[in-house]
Parts: sequence; C-alpha cells; structure tokens
Amino acid sequence: MEQHYRQYVIVYDTSYDDKSKEWTGIAQVRFSEGSKVRIMSVPLSAARFKSKDEAEQGTIVAGREWIDDRLDSSSGPFSKKKKGATAAPRAENNRRNTGI
Repeated sequence: MEQHYRQYVIVYDTSYDDKSKEWTGIAQVRFSEGSKVRIMSVPLSAARFKSKDEAEQGTIVAGREWIDDRLDSSSGPFSKKKKGATAAPRAENNRRNTGI
C-alpha cells in the first residue's frame, strides 16, 4: 500500500504474527533527488499493534515523521532545511491527520 505525503511516497505493509497475536508494520519512503530516486527504510523499532488498522496507521505516522524530520531538520545526512532554522512540532498533527 502507499500514501503520498509532502511530495514523498510512503510505501507500507503489515503482517500478523500468529504466535504473539499482534500486527507489525514496515515502511519505506521514496523520493527524488535530482535525477535519482531514493528509497529509505523507516525504522519502526519493535512496534506491535492489536489490529491491522493500528499497524497501518503506525507505519504511516512513522513514515510521515521521517519525512517531517528530513524536511524540517537542520542536521543529518538527508536534511533539506538550512542550519539555524527551527522545526515545528509535528507528532500531534500526524496523529490528527491519520485519525490516531
């Protein structure tokens, strides 16, 4: 599945673990840099969810936060913002936008 966010594409999937009876998710963010297309795996730690919907929303939020960090940060290898600028809080906005 995929979702477009801030000119990026979040590609995500979920799976059910029969042993733990929980859902997990994986996410990648795809974006262009000049003529190159980059694909970045989004770290989700060991996130476990009780439903498929929760897993999907959790992976989308993780992808959006990765994108927001990239665009709003002044440091890091994928930063797009100039040093000295401040980042706005975004976690609450992501939750509001995805229904979490």
